Amino acid sequence: IVARDVTPLVKQARESEEKRMLVEAICDCTPDAIMISDKKGIISFFNRGAEEVFGYKAEEVIGTEVSQYFVSVDQAKEVKRALLDSPEGWVKNMIVKFRHKEGREVLLSISAALLRSEGEDLKILVIGKDVTDDYKRAEEIKALKEFNEYVFNSLGEGLNVVDKDGIITQANLKMAQLVGLDSPQELIGREVREFFAPESWKVMEEELRRLKGGERSRYEAFLITRKGEKVPVMVSGTPLMEGEEYKGSIAVFTDIRDLKAKEEELKAKVAELEKWYRLTVDRELKMIELKNRIRELEEKLGMREEET
Repeated sequence: IVARDVTPLVKQARESEEKRMLVEAICDCTPDAIMISDKKGIISFFNRGAEEVFGYKAEEVIGTEVSQYFVSVDQAKEVKRALLDSPEGWVKNMIVKFRHKEGREVLLSISAALLRSEGEDLKILVIGKDVTDDYKRAEEIKALKEFNEYVFNSLGEGLNVVDKDGIITQANLKMAQLVGLDSPQELIGREVREFFAPESWKVMEEELRRLKGGERSRYEAFLITRKGEKVPVMVSGTPLMEGEEYKGSIAVFTDIRDLKAKEEELKAKVAELEKWYRLTVDRELKMIELKNRIRELEEKLGMREEET
């Protein structure tokens, strides 16, 4: 009879089983999809997170080809190629489209790794996080931002936003054009004061005090272009308040060059009319004076004739 102490083997087997159970428990608790396939793409493991993401039960998927769950077979090949070409044997955060059991597309951010063990065939581990809703929200935010920028830059009036220190944080294309610049980006980070002509600094600072007090403002001023030209504008400002604290302001700049030109034209016409009026009135007064003088002379002549 040969006796052998197998206690270490039993202990090792028990520890291995405990580790296996721990790994399975972790895999079942995570909301992320976890799949394991062989080098041919045949699925051997499919956790509960994967069931929830894809809508399939594990028994429906195990033994099937993983590529059939991709929206595009080419994308499945792309993931596998990227994984095999990776020196580290893993890839992270690839955005991939899968097909849900109900037919809709599911967007996953996947990380994959090659699993190599002695005496076992190569396996591929894939962990995927469902980012479908996040992606949709990001796309909606992106579309809204693009729409806002389109509206912002389509306005026929200059518009800028400044922070509490008077530094420009946003500006539209028309605002850039008013000061002779090509892009709104050339305004960002600069002090708004530098785009006002020196003779307008005083009124601008007075109106800024009103804005800091939470009041709206409206005033005429001159902007100055890159070439030193002065542009008359009507400025309408609205304060940005957080409670009673001033955080900055939004200002709309209306180009009033045409209006000023018309005002000058009107002034010239008024001056011409006044001149004509003065000439006409002076002439009329002189005519009246002449008539009165003639009448006086006639009266004197008449008196002399009576005397003779």
